[in-house]
Amino acid sequence: MPIRLTTPIVEDFILERSDKHFGFDEAQLATKVSIRQATQFDNERRAELFAKTERIFDQNPGEVRIKSQWTIQQLKRLEVYCTLVDCNIEDSDGNPLFKFAVNNGVRSLAMSMGEFEAAWGKLPAIVANEIYAKVLEVNFDWKNPLMD
Repeated sequence: MPIRLTTPIVEDFILERSDKHFGFDEAQLATKVSIRQATQFDNERRAELFAKTERIFDQNPGEVRIKSQWTIQQLKRLEVYCTLVDCNIEDSDGNPLFKFAVNNGVRSLAMSMGEFEAAWGKLPAIVANEIYAKVLEVNFDWKNPLMD
């Protein structure tokens, strides 16, 4: 029997560290995100960043320098952009910070990369880092020991 594609796995998370840091009151709604498993398309987009990496072998045996044209923060932002499918974080006016849509029963981010970058850039680092940690929980093969 041939492979039958299914909808990618989606996991829901509560941002417990962020809620605690900002004085979350249990009477209020918890901060939540939903992250989906990456597809081959997402892996290819991510690989485009790594294509801009240069490995430099010096005269010392076993010593390699790596020079890249991207930052770890750019990689994190791209990985979240590719996999974030729901989030209830609001902007300062009480509007959803991120926009989502449902197409053919599949929920996905409904923002251009530029719109996402503007919204992502408004987050406190503690929140962005916790969202990114959830991305790695679902997409563990993206975990990079250099980012620990």
